[in-house]
Amino acid sequence: MQPDRTVQAVFEAEDRPALIPYRGAFDGFHEVEVVASKTCLVRYDYNR
Repeated sequence: MQPDRTVQAVFEAEDRPALIPYRGAFDGFHEVEVVASKTCLVRYDYNR
């Protein structure tokens, strides 16, 4: 615990330098229309 430092300050000082920069376009989602069952289950790519 570090009550004198904020989460943002700790992240910037300790965690951010260890991250690898991403240099490409990032599409964080894939939008697809699917059908829900009568029990509200959705099947996509063999997952329910």
